[in-house]
Amino acid sequence: MSFDLGKPPEGPPPYQPWTSRHLKIVERAIVVAWQQLLASSEFVTWAASAVERDITVKLQARLIQLLNTGEVHGFTAAAFSPPIRGQEVDDYSGKDKEKRPDLTFLRLAARPVSNHHAQFYECKVIGRGRTVDDYHNDGIMRFVDGRYAWGMAHAGMIAYVSPPPPLMASTALESCWTKARQKLRLAGLPASPLKLDQTASHPIAISVHSRGFRLSNLRPPGDITLRHLWLPTLP
Repeated sequence: MSFDLGKPPEGPPPYQPWTSRHLKIVERAIVVAWQQLLASSEFVTWAASAVERDITVKLQARLIQLLNTGEVHGFTAAAFSPPIRGQEVDDYSGKDKEKRPDLTFLRLAARPVSNHHAQFYECKVIGRGRTVDDYHNDGIMRFVDGRYAWGMAHAGMIAYVSPPPPLMASTALESCWTKARQKLRLAGLPASPLKLDQTASHPIAISVHSRGFRLSNLRPPGDITLRHLWLPTLP
Protein backbone atom coordinates (compact mmCIF):
# COMPACT_ATOMS: atom_id res chain seq x y z
CA MET A 1 0.00 0.00 0.00
CA SER A 2 1.30 3.45 -0.89
CA PHE A 3 0.35 6.80 0.49
CA ASP A 4 0.16 10.10 -1.37
CA LEU A 5 1.84 12.65 0.84
CA GLY A 6 1.02 15.51 -1.51
CA LYS A 7 3.31 18.04 -3.09
CA PRO A 8 6.29 19.30 -1.08
CA PRO A 9 6.36 22.96 -0.10
CA GLU A 10 7.32 25.21 -2.99
CA GLY A 11 10.63 26.44 -1.65
CA PRO A 12 11.85 28.23 1.46
CA PRO A 13 11.71 32.00 1.92
CA PRO A 14 12.12 34.43 0.31
CA TYR A 15 8.78 33.54 -1.24
CA GLN A 16 7.63 34.19 -4.78
CA PRO A 17 6.25 37.72 -5.10
CA TRP A 18 2.60 38.25 -5.83
CA THR A 19 1.63 39.38 -9.28
CA SER A 20 0.92 43.08 -9.82
CA ARG A 21 -2.69 42.08 -10.49
CA HIS A 22 -3.12 40.67 -6.98
CA LEU A 23 -1.42 43.67 -5.37
CA LYS A 24 -3.67 46.06 -7.27
CA ILE A 25 -6.78 44.11 -6.28
CA VAL A 26 -5.87 44.61 -2.62
CA GLU A 27 -5.09 48.29 -3.19
CA ARG A 28 -8.35 48.81 -5.03
CA ALA A 29 -10.24 47.18 -2.15
CA ILE A 30 -8.51 49.48 0.35
CA VAL A 31 -9.38 52.56 -1.70
CA VAL A 32 -13.03 51.51 -2.15
CA ALA A 33 -13.34 50.71 1.56
CA TRP A 34 -11.90 54.12 2.41
CA GLN A 35 -14.22 55.92 -0.01
CA GLN A 36 -17.19 54.19 1.57
CA LEU A 37 -16.04 55.24 5.03
CA LEU A 38 -15.58 58.85 3.88
CA ALA A 39 -19.17 58.87 2.59
CA SER A 40 -20.23 59.14 6.24
CA SER A 41 -19.90 62.65 7.66
CA GLU A 42 -19.76 61.10 11.12
CA PHE A 43 -16.69 59.08 10.13
CA VAL A 44 -15.00 62.13 8.58
CA THR A 45 -15.49 64.13 11.78
CA TRP A 46 -14.33 61.25 13.94
CA ALA A 47 -11.29 60.34 11.78
CA ALA A 48 -9.95 63.89 11.97
CA SER A 49 -8.85 63.22 15.55
CA ALA A 50 -8.90 59.41 15.86
CA VAL A 51 -5.73 57.45 16.53
CA GLU A 52 -4.17 55.20 13.90
CA ARG A 53 -5.26 51.96 15.60
CA ASP A 54 -8.92 52.91 15.69
CA ILE A 55 -8.94 54.10 12.08
CA THR A 56 -7.41 50.79 11.02
CA VAL A 57 -10.12 48.90 12.92
CA LYS A 58 -12.77 50.71 10.83
CA LEU A 59 -10.86 50.07 7.61
CA GLN A 60 -10.47 46.37 8.40
CA ALA A 61 -14.19 46.00 9.13
CA ARG A 62 -15.15 47.66 5.84
CA LEU A 63 -12.67 45.46 3.92
CA ILE A 64 -14.29 42.36 5.40
CA GLN A 65 -17.67 43.65 4.20
CA LEU A 66 -16.23 44.02 0.70
CA LEU A 67 -15.01 40.42 0.81
CA ASN A 68 -18.57 39.34 1.51
CA THR A 69 -20.21 41.51 -1.11
CA GLY A 70 -17.66 40.88 -3.87
CA GLU A 71 -18.20 44.39 -5.22
CA VAL A 72 -14.48 44.88 -5.85
CA HIS A 73 -13.59 42.66 -8.79
CA GLY A 74 -11.19 39.92 -7.68
CA PHE A 75 -11.43 40.75 -3.98
CA THR A 76 -13.56 37.83 -2.83
CA ALA A 77 -13.61 35.24 -0.08
CA ALA A 78 -12.72 32.66 -2.73
CA ALA A 79 -9.35 34.35 -3.28
CA PHE A 80 -8.44 36.10 -0.01
CA SER A 81 -8.88 35.40 3.67
CA PRO A 82 -10.19 38.24 5.87
CA PRO A 83 -7.49 40.87 6.44
CA ILE A 84 -5.81 40.44 9.81
CA ARG A 85 -5.09 43.37 12.09
CA GLY A 86 -2.09 43.23 14.39
CA GLN A 87 -1.38 39.51 14.09
CA GLU A 88 1.69 38.50 16.07
CA VAL A 89 4.50 37.18 13.85
CA ASP A 90 8.18 36.58 14.44
CA ASP A 91 10.93 38.73 12.95
CA TYR A 92 13.51 37.44 10.45
CA SER A 93 15.69 35.97 13.22
CA GLY A 94 12.84 34.11 14.92
CA LYS A 95 13.91 35.57 18.25
CA ASP A 96 11.32 38.33 18.51
CA LYS A 97 7.92 36.66 18.27
CA GLU A 98 5.61 39.60 18.95
CA LYS A 99 5.85 41.74 15.82
CA ARG A 100 2.42 43.11 14.84
CA PRO A 101 1.98 44.40 11.27
CA ASP A 102 -1.09 46.62 11.10
CA LEU A 103 -2.84 44.78 8.24
CA THR A 104 -2.05 41.43 6.66
CA PHE A 105 -3.64 40.06 3.49
CA LEU A 106 -3.32 36.34 2.69
CA ARG A 107 -4.08 34.83 -0.70
CA LEU A 108 -5.73 31.43 -0.36
CA ALA A 109 -3.86 30.06 -3.38
CA ALA A 110 -0.41 31.29 -2.31
CA ARG A 111 2.08 28.47 -1.85
CA PRO A 112 3.76 27.49 0.34
CA VAL A 113 1.15 28.24 2.98
CA SER A 114 2.73 30.47 5.61
CA ASN A 115 1.64 33.41 7.72
CA HIS A 116 4.73 35.15 6.30
CA HIS A 117 3.67 34.59 2.67
CA ALA A 118 1.41 37.63 2.56
CA GLN A 119 1.04 41.30 1.74
CA PHE A 120 1.80 43.28 4.88
CA TYR A 121 0.87 46.90 5.53
CA GLU A 122 2.02 49.35 8.16
CA CYS A 123 -0.43 52.22 8.74
CA LYS A 124 0.60 55.69 9.91
CA VAL A 125 -1.12 59.01 10.53
CA ILE A 126 0.58 61.96 8.83
CA GLY A 127 -0.38 65.29 10.33
CA ARG A 128 -1.51 66.24 13.84
CA GLY A 129 2.12 66.24 14.94
CA ARG A 130 3.14 63.11 13.02
CA THR A 131 5.56 63.76 10.18
CA VAL A 132 6.96 62.03 7.12
CA ASP A 133 10.11 61.43 9.19
CA ASP A 134 7.96 59.44 11.64
CA TYR A 135 6.44 57.56 8.70
CA HIS A 136 9.95 56.56 7.63
CA ASN A 137 11.48 55.82 11.03
CA ASP A 138 8.50 54.05 12.61
CA GLY A 139 7.04 52.49 9.46
CA ILE A 140 9.36 51.94 6.51
CA MET A 141 12.23 50.84 8.75
CA ARG A 142 10.18 47.93 10.07
CA PHE A 143 10.32 46.41 6.60
CA VAL A 144 13.95 47.34 5.95
CA ASP A 145 15.36 45.80 9.15
CA GLY A 146 13.41 42.54 8.96
CA ARG A 147 10.75 43.05 11.56
CA TYR A 148 7.99 42.66 8.97
CA ALA A 149 7.70 41.01 5.53
CA TRP A 150 11.18 39.49 5.71
CA GLY A 151 10.11 36.58 3.50
CA MET A 152 8.54 38.80 0.83
CA ALA A 153 9.86 40.99 -1.96
CA HIS A 154 7.10 43.56 -1.42
CA ALA A 155 4.95 45.20 1.23
CA GLY A 156 2.89 48.36 1.65
CA MET A 157 2.61 51.56 3.63
CA ILE A 158 -0.77 53.23 4.26
CA ALA A 159 -0.90 56.85 5.41
CA TYR A 160 -3.98 58.45 6.93
CA VAL A 161 -3.26 62.01 5.89
CA SER A 162 -4.80 64.69 8.09
CA PRO A 163 -5.46 68.22 6.85
CA PRO A 164 -3.74 70.30 5.79
CA PRO A 165 -2.39 67.55 3.53
CA PRO A 166 1.28 67.47 2.59
CA LEU A 167 2.38 67.21 -1.01
CA MET A 168 1.72 64.04 -2.96
CA ALA A 169 3.33 60.92 -1.46
CA SER A 170 6.10 60.83 -4.05
CA THR A 171 7.04 64.50 -3.59
CA ALA A 172 6.79 64.42 0.20
CA LEU A 173 8.90 61.27 0.48
CA GLU A 174 11.57 62.47 -1.92
CA SER A 175 11.80 65.74 0.01
CA CYS A 176 12.15 63.86 3.31
CA TRP A 177 14.83 61.56 1.94
CA THR A 178 16.77 64.39 0.30
CA LYS A 179 17.01 66.15 3.66
CA ALA A 180 18.02 62.87 5.34
CA ARG A 181 20.85 62.38 2.82
CA GLN A 182 22.07 65.92 3.42
CA LYS A 183 22.28 65.14 7.14
CA LEU A 184 23.87 61.71 6.42
CA ARG A 185 20.93 59.87 7.99
CA LEU A 186 21.05 57.09 5.44
CA ALA A 187 19.33 54.18 7.19
CA GLY A 188 16.60 52.68 5.05
CA LEU A 189 16.82 55.21 2.23
CA PRO A 190 16.06 53.92 -1.27
CA ALA A 191 19.00 53.68 -3.65
CA SER A 192 16.98 54.87 -6.63
CA PRO A 193 14.31 57.53 -7.24
CA LEU A 194 10.69 56.81 -6.47
CA LYS A 195 8.46 55.53 -9.23
CA LEU A 196 4.74 56.05 -9.73
CA ASP A 197 2.33 53.27 -10.67
CA GLN A 198 0.40 54.98 -13.43
CA THR A 199 -1.94 52.01 -13.86
CA ALA A 200 -3.22 51.94 -10.28
CA SER A 201 -6.72 53.14 -9.38
CA HIS A 202 -5.26 55.49 -6.77
CA PRO A 203 -1.85 57.24 -6.74
CA ILE A 204 0.77 54.70 -5.65
CA ALA A 205 4.39 55.68 -5.05
CA ILE A 206 6.92 52.85 -5.23
CA SER A 207 10.27 52.75 -3.46
CA VAL A 208 12.88 49.98 -3.38
CA HIS A 209 15.03 49.43 -0.28
CA SER A 210 17.97 47.11 0.29
CA ARG A 211 18.02 44.76 3.28
CA GLY A 212 21.26 43.71 4.93
CA PHE A 213 20.21 40.79 7.13
CA ARG A 214 20.22 37.07 6.34
CA LEU A 215 17.29 34.71 6.75
CA SER A 216 17.52 31.72 9.09
CA ASN A 217 18.33 29.54 6.06
CA LEU A 218 21.25 31.94 5.35
CA ARG A 219 19.65 33.18 2.15
CA PRO A 220 19.61 36.94 1.54
CA PRO A 221 16.08 38.36 1.49
CA GLY A 222 16.81 40.63 -1.47
CA ASP A 223 15.45 44.15 -1.85
CA ILE A 224 11.97 45.03 -0.70
CA THR A 225 9.60 47.08 -2.84
CA LEU A 226 7.23 49.27 -0.83
CA ARG A 227 3.98 50.53 -2.33
CA HIS A 228 2.86 53.76 -0.65
CA LEU A 229 -0.90 54.35 -0.49
CA TRP A 230 -1.88 57.68 1.08
CA LEU A 231 -5.51 58.19 2.08
CA PRO A 232 -6.97 61.60 2.96
CA THR A 233 -9.05 61.86 6.12
CA LEU A 234 -11.30 64.34 4.31
CA PRO A 235 -13.27 63.55 1.12
